[in-house]
Amino acid sequence: MKELSQEQQSQRHSLSPEDLTTYLELIIEDPDGQPVIIRLTDRETRDWNDTTWVHSPFKIMGVSNQSTGEKNRPSLSLPNEGGIYSYYLNQGLLEDSVVTRYKALPHEKGGTLTSKHVFYVSHASNISASVLTLQLRKLSDGNKTKFPPRRYIQPEFSTVVV
Repeated sequence: MKELSQEQQSQRHSLSPEDLTTYLELIIEDPDGQPVIIRLTDRETRDWNDTTWVHSPFKIMGVSNQSTGEKNRPSLSLPNEGGIYSYYLNQGLLEDSVVTRYKALPHEKGGTLTSKHVFYVSHASNISASVLTLQLRKLSDGNKTKFPPRRYIQPEFSTVVV
């Protein structure tokens, strides 16, 4: 069993623990087919999992399930100061790009990961001079989804007779 660090032990019994650090990775495929990777964090610029994550105010909204079983459509708001995402938007490269959100303990440099969500960008829903809002979808939510075939054979499916 892994030994808890001193900071983890102090947070464990605290009445007001620190919020988790959110890391956001946006992978855009450029026209040459090479990936452009943008790594952001909601805290100060830091190294996490041997890569540098730059501080940027972003917000992911709607990542939850409703009690009726209906899934919300999440959205990602990014600062677009100076039109930093405009090139990718105008070229249509943001659509189908992959967004991964990680949540981890704020004081851990290694990989103490608490959650990971992977989405793809469906379309840009709101574009302004200062904010870009992207509609996100789960990877399994779309026309391009392919599920691997599965064979219903024994011994895994003992009631199937071939």
